[in-house]
Amino acid sequence: MRKAHAMFRAVVSTAVLALAALAIPGAGPAAAAPQHPEPGNYCTPKEEFYGSGGYIFTDAWVCLKVYDTGLVQAWLETDRNTYYWGASWWNSTPGYPSSVRATGTVSKQGEKVFDYEASAQQESRAAQHFGGSGELNECGAYTVTFNYYQVGAYHGSDRAIDAAERTYQVQVNCAAN
Repeated sequence: MRKAHAMFRAVVSTAVLALAALAIPGAGPAAAAPQHPEPGNYCTPKEEFYGSGGYIFTDAWVCLKVYDTGLVQAWLETDRNTYYWGASWWNSTPGYPSSVRATGTVSKQGEKVFDYEASAQQESRAAQHFGGSGELNECGAYTVTFNYYQVGAYHGSDRAIDAAERTYQVQVNCAAN
């Protein structure tokens, strides 16, 4: 009987403490503070794009470069930026550059963090182009929209890449505390 009485008091004490925590502001567990993002590069998947008629080609993707201050920069990255001419594929060069542009939005849970636009003349097979910056206050899943447009190299706007908008989820890791 003593054992049952002791267990009853323990259960009642626990219930009273739980109710007190709910009733007294600040007595319960503190609300979890958002975790800060881990510095690093977080990228959308690399995608292959062909221009009209298949005469120009590139791989393109967007990376979010996160710094320890919470600053994030959007960068358009390209590789295999090439054009077809004379039965061969050729890289973009200073003599035959391409004009590239990527635009989009970075958001978290439906709230826009920032818009970006990277626009440049590319004179090489691969390059990185700055697109804008914002601030990430927490880690987690971010939605990145991506529109890509390219004219050249060598060929004009009738052979352009004009890709429809893509939407990606980019997971930004949490920093170790």
